[in-house]
Amino acid sequence: MESLSQVFTSLKTIAILYINLLLLKLVSAIHSLIKRFSGKRVLTTTQFLNYLEEKNPAVRYKKVPMRRRETAPECAVCLSEFSGDESVRDLKCKHVFHKDCLDKWMLQCRSTCPLCRTKVLPDKVVATYRRLKDDEIEYDRNNQEMVFLVYRLDGNGFLSFFW
Repeated sequence: MESLSQVFTSLKTIAILYINLLLLKLVSAIHSLIKRFSGKRVLTTTQFLNYLEEKNPAVRYKKVPMRRRETAPECAVCLSEFSGDESVRDLKCKHVFHKDCLDKWMLQCRSTCPLCRTKVLPDKVVATYRRLKDDEIEYDRNNQEMVFLVYRLDGNGFLSFFW
């Protein structure tokens, strides 16, 4: 009889924990819906890169004699030399970077040239993209907490009474 009472106590505890998990998930979902419809737009990664392409289009690199060129023939992000027909971004500040290198730099929520810190994109655009990244981090953290709680529940409580 005592073991039956332990099982029911354990089931009650498990039920309370699962209800709390469901409530936590519900609050998280409501929070994300409020953020989504609050009027603050969020840029996806694709939209952000398309905007970067629109403002700073990628071009093919062409070797230019050193006396006509103001900058070094290498990308300041990856430190490798440019070779013919590579896709590069030539910024308004006259600094040149591999397209992929500058894109990675900008995807870290930066709005300036890696060398001289001249504005490449408006702060408002980068802040809008940063909101998406922050939401993704928050979503991942909530999911990790849920997985941990369920793991702890199954590892220490519920299943140990039956085996």
